[in-house]
Amino acid sequence: MNFAFSAILIIIILLPGAAVLSAYYGSFQSKQSTREIPLVDLLIKGLLWSIFLHTSAICLLSFFKYEVSFDLIYAILTGQPIRISNAQATHAFRTFTTYTGLLIISVWVIVKFCKRIIYNNKFDINYYSLRITNYWYHIFSARYLEGRGVPGTLIMTDFLFLDVYVDTQMIYSGFLTDFNYSPKNDMLENIVLSNATIRKFEHYSVRNQIAGDVLVIPMANIKNINIYYIKVKDNED
Repeated sequence: MNFAFSAILIIIILLPGAAVLSAYYGSFQSKQSTREIPLVDLLIKGLLWSIFLHTSAICLLSFFKYEVSFDLIYAILTGQPIRISNAQATHAFRTFTTYTGLLIISVWVIVKFCKRIIYNNKFDINYYSLRITNYWYHIFSARYLEGRGVPGTLIMTDFLFLDVYVDTQMIYSGFLTDFNYSPKNDMLENIVLSNATIRKFEHYSVRNQIAGDVLVIPMANIKNINIYYIKVKDNED
């Protein structure tokens, strides 16, 4: 049997486990995603999930008196000679792909639903193994404040003020407007400040306003970041 075809079948079989990891740790917003996981790593890391999901799905289908035949798939993977008609092969392939497709869609929806419950109840903040977003989004979104033993709350934060110490021994200060995170490299790329000022490290009181609307600072130049979570009081400018 063609080795490439067998490899494709193995990938299809492992896809449900990969879907679990992708649905939980991935996001359409790159600023929220954890590190981008290549497909090969997803398939390998999702191996146990795939075994569990296929076992559960087969048991559930058996309960409803419905069976999915894996005889043809097993014969292909083990290299056994196959003697069936085209009609039988087409039926077996259609049944297997339908089963796999429905399993992947079901798993994706269930994981996304569970992820929303975990997010809304802040379980991902207090339990590191359930972390949904990357570290920098965790900090810059102020959800970090919802953790146990951390002073302050997310609802009491209107904006972030940063002191950024760079490699030229200068400190840039300003309000956090945006930041860029690379899921592929698992690293913060830059931060964007508005109303930015600059001062020397040794002179705290001497601040010079920086012309322009926003200031972009590459992470490669940053040595330290000091963050203030600020709440604007009512009836105050």
